[in-house]
Amino acid sequence: MKVRSLALALPLALAALAAPARADDAPKTYKIVMRTRWTAGAVVTLAATEHKVQNIVKVVEAKPVEAEGFGKSEESSTYEAIMKCVEATADGHASKSIIYFKAFEHKKDASVDTSLTGVHVEITGVEGSRTVKVVTPGKELSAETVAWLEQRFGNGAKGDKFLALLEPKESQAVGASWNVSGSDLVKAMDDGQVPLDATGTKAEVQLVGVEGDEVEFKVALDVALKGLPIGPGNVLAWKDGGKAVSKVKFARGLAAESLEFGVEKEEDFDGIADAKEFEVHMAIKGAESVRMAKGGDMPEVAKAK
Repeated sequence: MKVRSLALALPLALAALAAPARADDAPKTYKIVMRTRWTAGAVVTLAATEHKVQNIVKVVEAKPVEAEGFGKSEESSTYEAIMKCVEATADGHASKSIIYFKAFEHKKDASVDTSLTGVHVEITGVEGSRTVKVVTPGKELSAETVAWLEQRFGNGAKGDKFLALLEPKESQAVGASWNVSGSDLVKAMDDGQVPLDATGTKAEVQLVGVEGDEVEFKVALDVALKGLPIGPGNVLAWKDGGKAVSKVKFARGLAAESLEFGVEKEEDFDGIADAKEFEVHMAIKGAESVRMAKGGDMPEVAKAK
């Protein structure tokens, strides 16, 4: 009886192993959205910190040499702001926004600037053609602060294109990863100032987890530079390095219309450029944290007296 039972059970077991998985055994997949879809009237609260240490050394015959324009610098900024989308395109790009800086501090070496605190700024246009204008009467900003605004919220900002590029076409399961080509990344990030090399540029995105209505990703990003720009039309070739390596943790609401997200980013860059008579050794370490939450009280723009 035992032999007969085994003989009957074995074919059944083999059949079970060979049977295709049922639909309810397949891992759950999710439609991935990473770029924020804006609608007119949406209000969010932003909180961010940034820190960067840069060291540029002139090296002659393997020895560091002090020279103007070289040396170590440190820069950081923190801010809390309320942003309101005033107008949006049909596909969810903010085309006009107002930002109110509740608190702002920008440090560069020994200098400290808090001039954006209590200031309203108007952002007009979609990514790639944005203008930034202070609309608080009587407020004038330093050239450095205006450049900071342009880089974060004006034409220097490439977040929409970059995040849209990271979105996969197909739904993904937790643990899945996908790649973005260097040529596509370069098109999205190119600002015409720093020459990027598509060959050494790449990104890998992984869906880390989904908990409730929040989805979490991690991104490994390599951005290669063709050379070190030192003036209009003048680019030094790299002898070694020349690549920025970033590790990013990104979380946002699962729904396409979500206005909640958080980013934690660490970036390292090292390179040695050849100037023939000397070498330029460059090292940059940066860290950034950004949080966006739905809601916030937007003060009225002050009127000119």
